[in-house]
Amino acid sequence: MNVATSEVGRRRPPGRRTIERATLSCVSRTQLRARVLLLPVLATSACFEQGFIFVEPPPLGQAASAIVAVHTSAGIRASAHALSDDAFPIELEPSTSEDRPTALEVVLYPASLDSLELADGPLTPPSGEQLAVALPDGRVQVLVADIDDGEVSAWQSRPELSPDLAGFRFGAESPCRSFVADRVQIDASLVDEATRADVEFAMPLGSGAAVLSVSIGADSAMLRSEPGRLTRLSGCEGLVALSGYSAGENRFWLGGKFGALSLVSVDEANASCTIETSTVAPNDPGGAAARSSKLTGSPPDQAFELYLMTGRGRIWRFDGASWVLLFELSLHAADGAAYTQSGGLIWLGPQHILVSTGANEIREWRAGELGPAERLTGLGPDERIRTLTRLPDRRILAGVANGAIFERQAGSWARVNLVPNDPFVIQAFEGGWLALLTRGRVLQYDERFALTCPLTEIVGGVLRPRTMLVTPLGVCLPSVISSDPDTGRLAEVIWLE
Repeated sequence: MNVATSEVGRRRPPGRRTIERATLSCVSRTQLRARVLLLPVLATSACFEQGFIFVEPPPLGQAASAIVAVHTSAGIRASAHALSDDAFPIELEPSTSEDRPTALEVVLYPASLDSLELADGPLTPPSGEQLAVALPDGRVQVLVADIDDGEVSAWQSRPELSPDLAGFRFGAESPCRSFVADRVQIDASLVDEATRADVEFAMPLGSGAAVLSVSIGADSAMLRSEPGRLTRLSGCEGLVALSGYSAGENRFWLGGKFGALSLVSVDEANASCTIETSTVAPNDPGGAAARSSKLTGSPPDQAFELYLMTGRGRIWRFDGASWVLLFELSLHAADGAAYTQSGGLIWLGPQHILVSTGANEIREWRAGELGPAERLTGLGPDERIRTLTRLPDRRILAGVANGAIFERQAGSWARVNLVPNDPFVIQAFEGGWLALLTRGRVLQYDERFALTCPLTEIVGGVLRPRTMLVTPLGVCLPSVISSDPDTGRLAEVIWLE
């Protein structure tokens, strides 16, 4: 490759550090393919003259972002860049005679910098309390060009990162949230007999608020909750929801006692609730276990179907007109006929679900075929599966009473985490998930950094781990029971912001 050297500086005495800085001008991607990159380097170590090397641009393909690494005799300088049809900007940091470039390495990604959780600019070493972070996964290509005595090789595609770049770490702020709790009591201004109020279930509203189903002894109420405020909704008195599934914005299918199913709509502006239709799974056994229900179904843009698991372990399918009993699973031995919130029910696709009643037996049902029992290793006889959760990336997690978190991998389950105690609810949260634990604690886990954050303690109350909701307004914990010396038992709703 031809090297063009331009005399732009005077000779400096030996031992003096030579600093240069250059910025590649923004050119269109089309122009970049036909033009050259301009890199400032020291032309010779003997005379310390500043020169320029012309480098053929790398093939960018359809990449949306890139990490550009300049390997030098002193280490690596790396930066992240968004690639667009308009520009491919690269700014090089100053270099010295002891820090001369030896190679260029470009890592191309199909995802945007936002998706990679990177900012455009230099990737600097960690400092203070920052985390030391490796380059993100998901790259589509690695391109390398060597620099030897002013000569730059052609770009070569490599299957892996160079060892130096694979070991490179840059600083990132910790993703762990320091939550602030906002508490509101469910008092007599909202429901009669407030000291007996229990929140059974919560669903998200279009505004980011939550609709809560509250039981008050034999009575019930629907409340709208947002940080600092609770409002009672009129029109759905007597309806107790133990589970729910979205039917579109502010419309919900709610599963209740004894196999009951109701379609409900909420008018936030008028603080009202309307029961559009109701039905009941036929001949479902009663008893205390009938209080427990799990509900899942198809998204609003697909053919309608709902699946209901009742407290006796019966799995029903409802197509909008009729019910079909699919199968029945045994309960955990410790539950018997008792009320339980263990297990889970996940819709995987049309006529395709995954279900557990809490016993160490997870079953997949698809188009009339019930698959073999999938079991989690290491569970004792008294330990049960508390929850099943499907994350936005379609991975499925199971939370177990001994604190273990399992991930489903091709029909088998591998333990991927361990939390302090029972994870009753797991929900996706900011690049990872939140787990609602017993004893009033919430745990945040960040997938990208494989980081378990410090526990958030709910001070002054006993968290009943029935439900947790993540919305744009914060994290809603609607099942908190506390004690007051004057009134005794109090029910609270807490928002973590």
